[in-house]
Amino acid sequence: MKIIVGLGNPGKEYEKTRHNVGFMVLDELVKIYKAGKDVKTLKPQTFMNESGKAVKKELKNQRIKELKNLWVVHDDLDLELGRIKIHAGGSSGHHGIESIIKKVGANDFVKFRVGIGRPKLDDKACYYQNTKDYLLSPFKKDELAVINSAIKKTAKAVIMALKEGLDKAMNEFNS
Repeated sequence: MKIIVGLGNPGKEYEKTRHNVGFMVLDELVKIYKAGKDVKTLKPQTFMNESGKAVKKELKNQRIKELKNLWVVHDDLDLELGRIKIHAGGSSGHHGIESIIKKVGANDFVKFRVGIGRPKLDDKACYYQNTKDYLLSPFKKDELAVINSAIKKTAKAVIMALKEGLDKAMNEFNS
């Protein structure tokens, strides 16, 4: 069994924010892929920085010991808007990922990273005081087509990885 976790924050005020891309991908995945008994999706209802609690509980409930069966979808500031990257292992500056690593005691689970980019320093209209403000802001109108495409593309990458293997999905989508 695989557990696919989308990271985000619960609550209507966070629904369309950059930090909720993981939730958005899971919503798309559920729309286009009818998972059987071998796949479980999870949108933790803890806040991002406490995601590890919900993930650890679900791993225990499903009796999953091998972290290769844990796949996590999350936003990534360090990737260009709309770019996706799939990899296993490694650390992250992402608080949700760090929470999971801390709670499960390892980092060798699979990560589907969705680029949200960073605010442009030369953008005179940029009103973000800090990273938190940026993460909790909605996408701008001119970014919506790019991020909506990335959400669909990431859901397709997850499906390909489920059906054809992780290596095939990495080769296809990590360009």
